[in-house]
Amino acid sequence: MKKRYTIGIDFGTLSARAVLLDAEEGKALSKDCMYVYPHAILKEIGGRVLPDNYALEHPADYIEALEYVIKGVIENNKIDGSEVEGICIDSTDSTLIPVDENNVPLCFDPRFADEPHAYVKMWKHHGAEKYMDMIKGEAERLAEHFVERCGSGISVEMTIPKLVETIKDAPEVYEAAHRILHISDFLVRLLTGKEARSSAFASIKDGWSRDKGFPSKEYMRSLDARLENVFEEKMGGEPMLAGTFAGCVCKEWADRTGLSTETAVAFGLVDAHSSFLIAGLEDGLALVSVGTSSGFNFNSFDGKAIGGIMSCGCDALAEGMTTYDAGLCCVGDLFDWFVKTGVPSAYEKEAEEKGISIHKLLRQKAQCQAVGEHGLVALGWWNGNRCTLANSTLTGVMVGMKLSTRPEDIYRALIEATAFGMKNIMDNYTKNGLDINKIKVTGGIAQKDPLLMQIYADVLDKELCVIDSDQTTALGTAICGAVASGRFKNTLEASEALCAGVSKTYTPIPENVSAYAKIFEKYMTLHDYFGK
Repeated sequence: MKKRYTIGIDFGTLSARAVLLDAEEGKALSKDCMYVYPHAILKEIGGRVLPDNYALEHPADYIEALEYVIKGVIENNKIDGSEVEGICIDSTDSTLIPVDENNVPLCFDPRFADEPHAYVKMWKHHGAEKYMDMIKGEAERLAEHFVERCGSGISVEMTIPKLVETIKDAPEVYEAAHRILHISDFLVRLLTGKEARSSAFASIKDGWSRDKGFPSKEYMRSLDARLENVFEEKMGGEPMLAGTFAGCVCKEWADRTGLSTETAVAFGLVDAHSSFLIAGLEDGLALVSVGTSSGFNFNSFDGKAIGGIMSCGCDALAEGMTTYDAGLCCVGDLFDWFVKTGVPSAYEKEAEEKGISIHKLLRQKAQCQAVGEHGLVALGWWNGNRCTLANSTLTGVMVGMKLSTRPEDIYRALIEATAFGMKNIMDNYTKNGLDINKIKVTGGIAQKDPLLMQIYADVLDKELCVIDSDQTTALGTAICGAVASGRFKNTLEASEALCAGVSKTYTPIPENVSAYAKIFEKYMTLHDYFGK
């Protein structure tokens, strides 16, 4: 039977979703498949309530999701699994899992069932905050090469802090772990039965570069003597180019999913970057993704290191291309926090009567305001600041509250706070000589929130093009399935052939641009006072 389809699976914060791409026609099939993680973000393990700065998940959710969405997307679209030529996975970056020599998560072992550090450490796990002064200080003392690619400093969300936390707080887990893997590499190992290490995660989160390798053994030893050889001993072999052939589906997983043992599997991608494959791998293209957190990422063949970003990684999407990783660690989470904690019952009743969500009700009320009418300025650091300050301990600020302040005023001010954060990131790119030629936007919020999108266009003073797909992450990943299968020679060629169009364009409104420019000055005054 002729093969023509590829599957892309997006493993997000709370769910996984698979889409099917017709690689011959370049179109997504209509029915996707989603699996919501039943354990969600764990609140307690072994009867112990976890600290507020912990963000852990159960690996069973990922394994069950992998089988469920592959079978589901095949069955939903009524194709035969043998027609699938390639598959690729993306996931949240620096989401780590310790496993034994058989690739079985350590928390499945009764010895570690009650040990938090044996579970999945999510991207937003901040448990290593207490070690950050040491981690940053030793890197500076030893002039580590990777630091220049970590912008303003090493983030608590990166790999090294999580490794340090594990070996300091749960050394028995570290010693028992045969591998400590990025979740995408773990899932690729499940599918293929082979060692897998993607250059995407190694370069963006592990401090690796193709010319200089990993952080030095001297540096890792300075953090803890047992970490000297961690990258070789615990994290696998040489990183391989993201999106390219990693192996074929092994018999066990072919039997479990209906795929063929001839189906090619690609090395995984970072979720925030995979949409570039649908947007286009153009030099100078910025991609804004608006979701739980938000990315403001950028591709360039220049490759210069700059400050004020999360990190920049070589070969994260295409050979020789540098992907700059920046963004805000609290966007959708911020709006959701306010809806859950700051809206009176009268608003809940009104939303119910109108048959709409509270989010939509607040947007309807807020969009009637003129720029600056509410008199508020906020710093949206409810989960710290990822860029440009790289300080996870910073907290949110709201200035200008009065007795007449309404929920919709606060809601709009929080949207504007995230827009100002994005502008600060954009300005940091341009002042460092990285020219942004075009901005495309993706993410669920971008698709359904015209108020936010117009505010972003006005604050950034840039035309924003929303990608014509509601599954850009998984579809971008599916494109790499076509590369792994050999249909295209590389990701650049595949992206050019299969990238999507634009569904809507938001153009800056001149009077709003002028008004927001004045408020942004006030934002930056607060930013520097509270952040620096």
